[in-house]
Amino acid sequence: MSLNFAPAPRSETTMRRVFDRTRHFGLMLVLAIIATFTVAIPSASATTVSSVFPESGPNVGGTPVTLVGEGFGVSGTPTVTVGGANATSVVRKSDTELTFVTPAGSGPSDIVVTLPAGADTVTVTDGFTYDSHLITPAVETINPASGGQTGGELITITGHNLQYVTSLTVGTSGGIPWENFVSRDAAEGTFISFMSPYQTTVGAKEITLYGGAQTVTEFAGYTANAPAITKITPTSGSTSATSAVVIDGVGFASSGTVGVTVGGVPATGVQRVSPTQIKATFPTNPAGAKDVVVTIFNALTAPSTVTATRESGFLYIAGSSAPTFAAVTPARGV
Repeated sequence: MSLNFAPAPRSETTMRRVFDRTRHFGLMLVLAIIATFTVAIPSASATTVSSVFPESGPNVGGTPVTLVGEGFGVSGTPTVTVGGANATSVVRKSDTELTFVTPAGSGPSDIVVTLPAGADTVTVTDGFTYDSHLITPAVETINPASGGQTGGELITITGHNLQYVTSLTVGTSGGIPWENFVSRDAAEGTFISFMSPYQTTVGAKEITLYGGAQTVTEFAGYTANAPAITKITPTSGSTSATSAVVIDGVGFASSGTVGVTVGGVPATGVQRVSPTQIKATFPTNPAGAKDVVVTIFNALTAPSTVTATRESGFLYIAGSSAPTFAAVTPARGV
């Protein structure tokens, strides 16, 4: 007897079922691979806050606060609430820094940051504490205490509780908001630095600090000086050659553009060495004494052009640029 073990032929229906199962298995395998890679793709950073400074301020609000963390976004402006009340002046400096000014409140309060379109929300529980005590900024020093009328000079105020200053004024100039301070000690409040504004008049000016429990005014805290020429070296030159000259004075400011004319003719190579000194190359001119005029154009506030004039400040002498001597008598001395 012989046995035939040859497989029985499969029907068409059976083959289709095998094909369908194989295709189903392959599809599931592909989906599993896609799911695996999808999970491996990193998602956007969640919004977190790592530090708040300062962490306290007066009940009246108005305290500038800086949040440091990550995930604040790269476009749009988040909303911030402190104790459920909307903060003001919210500025997203970067994906890792956010600033705002506190509203009025009381006691420990949650800080809630919500990204645009509700993309993410982070809560700092009791992140800011309102102090019922009166917190008033105090000034210890103002340096420098004087400067040019045109402004544009760095001024630093030292003291305590200065982190609560939201803006300041110098004289009758417009207010400088805290966002425009050059630097500040936001944590301890020991100093703030800002660029002096242009003054329409010269003389002693009040510096007024706003924020905290009450306004603080330093009377005659800063003196705005009109530019003035005190010395020109040398005082004379040739009509036929240019002269390298140093102009000493006050109120030449530390920013903006400086121009010099001699007898109405512009000097070249004008360089402001400091707020008290300018170097320039004087042009040629007809013989005689000529007025020297220094003009300061402030780059911060316009219009703010002021001038300093030294009448007959430079003498032009006809002839060669260097003196010559025919003889020296006596030729010798003891």
